Amino acid sequence: MLSSQALLWIVFNLFVFGMLALDLGVFHHKAHVVAVKIALQFLTGYLPGRRRSSVVHT
Repeated sequence: MLSSQALLWIVFNLFVFGMLALDLGVFHHKAHVVAVKIALQFLTGYLPGRRRSSVVHT
């Protein structure tokens, strides 16, 4: 019989692969070309309307 830790790892990996399959198969079924500008913004963490600094100024 598998130990409880091994069973938890198996369940965790099944969950991760299930979420990956759901994401790739359901949510991103339309292929499209991503512009370089958008890719660079995503890479740097820039989102329009979001402040660059996470520091709260009082």
